[in-house]
Amino acid sequence: MKAAEPDLRSVFLSTAQSLTSSKASSASVLPLSCTWLVCHCLNQVRRLIGQDPVRKSLNDLYISLEKDIREDEVQPGDLVFFETVGPRELFNVEVVLSGRETISAWQGKVQFCASYKRAFGFQVQWHFRSIGRWLQRSADIVRIRTTFRGFRAAHTFVVTTGNNSTLVQQALEGWGWKKVPTQAASGLIWTQTTRQVEFSSLKEGTQLINHIPKLHLVFTTKKSMRHATKAIANFPVPVTFDLSDPFDYAAFMTYGDSSAKWILKPFALNQGIGISLVTNAGLFRRDLQNGTESRAKVVQLYIERPLLLSGCKFDIRFYLLIARCKPLLFLRYEQYYIRRSLNKYSLHSSNLLTHLTNAHQQKGHPDFATRKEDSIWSKVQFQEKLGSAFTDKIERGMVETLGKLMGSVGGKVEQRLGSFELLGFDFMLDDDHRLYLIEANVNPAIYTDTKVLSTVIPRLIADTLSVVKRLHEGDSAYLANTLYKPLLPS
Repeated sequence: MKAAEPDLRSVFLSTAQSLTSSKASSASVLPLSCTWLVCHCLNQVRRLIGQDPVRKSLNDLYISLEKDIREDEVQPGDLVFFETVGPRELFNVEVVLSGRETISAWQGKVQFCASYKRAFGFQVQWHFRSIGRWLQRSADIVRIRTTFRGFRAAHTFVVTTGNNSTLVQQALEGWGWKKVPTQAASGLIWTQTTRQVEFSSLKEGTQLINHIPKLHLVFTTKKSMRHATKAIANFPVPVTFDLSDPFDYAAFMTYGDSSAKWILKPFALNQGIGISLVTNAGLFRRDLQNGTESRAKVVQLYIERPLLLSGCKFDIRFYLLIARCKPLLFLRYEQYYIRRSLNKYSLHSSNLLTHLTNAHQQKGHPDFATRKEDSIWSKVQFQEKLGSAFTDKIERGMVETLGKLMGSVGGKVEQRLGSFELLGFDFMLDDDHRLYLIEANVNPAIYTDTKVLSTVIPRLIADTLSVVKRLHEGDSAYLANTLYKPLLPS
């Protein structure tokens, strides 16, 4: 006779209860980490079903929580992620024991709580969100809640002017949403910069906003990108120095190759504004020493032998969406495009448009009106020119690079309910096919002034708004019918 299937939830539950039975009161705090507890309980289940136990350190258990459950679905044995909206924002993970009793993580320890709805009197800085992906592999045993309950789609919006804001407005009006005059009265806010956001009037957890506060301090300016990437071993960026940093400044002043050419970039400007080419490093160093050159810039080693498309320099614009920052969820967009100089490449050219592939800069080319379609290539054109096997390898390289970057900086992103951010990353290849990340851009341009852009950008904006809306409403199929995918596979 076939043995009955084991009740895996009961095994998980009984293991958790046995660890806490001696101190089952709301005032008791046990010297156990939540990660250890959950791994221990799940290993009991793995042994029962004939699987080897696993041992995972906190650094190994990585990325966002994605599976949603409703409150009325909570069962004993569930691992439940709570986000409480109110005077105190709470990140909390709880293992449900029975009824409404739970074990919850608090300041790296495990506490036995009377109810998963009780009002917690402390603020929690959450550091254990990385357990989510591994636990999803045991979906029949553990389920995860990630939707914050405070969000209600108000179907109203505010969009500030600039950067083709009419495209965003048209997408929202296509849903039947209504434009309102103030940010405080809107369900969704879309602005060019954080300076345009009235954060003091926003209701965290009930409104969506397309910016994450202080993200520029983490990695999205030239200065912050330099310091974010130098901490990652073997990260594919050109040699870069922050001239305002004493150690970087000293390293640049003594850098060995005096004949090398450099790109000089202001800290926080975009669209290629303020960028210049340093062709005489010795003279530039003297200007730095005597104070005639500002040190509020980064200097990046120029890629002198770039891979060319039909004789012209190019880079790749690749999109990443931080769809949610509490907890973090990174999504990549499948459609990228190529930005190409309209000038034939020559290392010794004095024309900056030969060296800068930025679309905004190329608009200044005297032949742009008649040749603008040559300045933006589609992903399909790129594949046809270089072969799909080669371009697939490049795409994997871009995804892996951004995975490393997000894995390193994710813990520094401000955890705010309702904030999201669309980012544009620029990659370049040298003629040995080495891939380099050049920079990250908030508020990436969403203009549609070429045929390729008029195809890519409207779909990008529509997909971004759809994913963010559905995700924060708790729709588990938030990626359906879009070109977004998780940055890294599950």
